[in-house]
Amino acid sequence: MEQKKKKYSYIRRSYARNGIGSLFLAILAFCLLVAAVVMTVSNMGQAGLNAGAVGLSSMVMALMSLWFARLGFLEKNRSPLLAGIGASLSGLLLLFWIGILIAGARL
Repeated sequence: MEQKKKKYSYIRRSYARNGIGSLFLAILAFCLLVAAVVMTVSNMGQAGLNAGAVGLSSMVMALMSLWFARLGFLEKNRSPLLAGIGASLSGLLLLFWIGILIAGARL
C-alpha cells in the first residue's frame, strides 16, 4: 500500500473579508458588554435604560458577528481563521447574555 505524498502549499491565503467583520463585531460586542456591566455595578444593580440599551446593542452585535462568521466560512480560497475566532467569541457572549436574561427572569 502506497502512502500518499503530502502536498504543501506555500501560497498564503488572505483572511475572509466577512471573517474580519465578524471579529470586529465580536470585539465591539464584548466592549459593550463590559460597559453594560460597569454601568450596572456602578449603580448598585439598579441599571437604567442606558445600560439596557447598551446590553441590547451588545446582543445584536454578537448576532451580527455570528452571521458574518457564517458568511466568512462560505468564502472560497480564503482563510476562515478570523471567522472562527469571531464566531467563538460571539457565541460565548450570546450564551452569557442568555444566562443573564434567564437569571433576571427568575428573580
